[in-house]
Parts: sequence; C-alpha cells; structure tokens
Amino acid sequence: MKNPLTLEAFAEWLEKQPQDMEYDGIDPGSCILARYYQACGFADWFDRSFRADCTCELSKAAFGFVTDCPDGFTVAHALSRARALIARDTSLGMREEDVS
Repeated sequence: MKNPLTLEAFAEWLEKQPQDMEYDGIDPGSCILARYYQACGFADWFDRSFRADCTCELSKAAFGFVTDCPDGFTVAHALSRARALIARDTSLGMREEDVS
C-alpha cells in the first residue's frame, strides 16, 4: 500500500475528486486536507489539519497551498498547486520518503 502521507498520494486522491468542488481552507468541515485525512481513515484528522504544532510532513507541505489560494478554492486549483510543489521538490532531488 502506498504511503498516504505523501504529496503524491494526496495529488492522486485530488485527481479522483470533482474538480469543480469548492472548499474552505480554514473551515474544519470543508478543508480539502481534512477531507483527505478523513477519507484515509485518520482518527486524528483535525490535529493533522489544523494544529500549528503538527509534525506531519504532508500537513506542513500542503498547508500553505491549501489555505493561501490566490487562484481559487477548488479541487482543480489544489491539484494544480500540489503538482507544482511535487515538480519543484523532484527537481530539488527530494525523494518520496523525504516528504512523507
């Protein structure tokens, strides 16, 4: 099973969601990252999504592009930002296990 705590896994999940679905990046009931953690079955989804002291690397990597969205709050926009971050990290030589 693929590690769900990677940007790649998050992007794959985003690809399967309705691309025009809107979300609110700071509302626990609507945040796309919180929805992802819930879909993965994490009981601590709220802490992973909203606690400033969370040590989850996916949360740290994704929080900025999930909450700071000058281009819009849709799944398509989140996916675009995730892909850009993956491409940037890959070009810097990061390995999947470095962002999990």
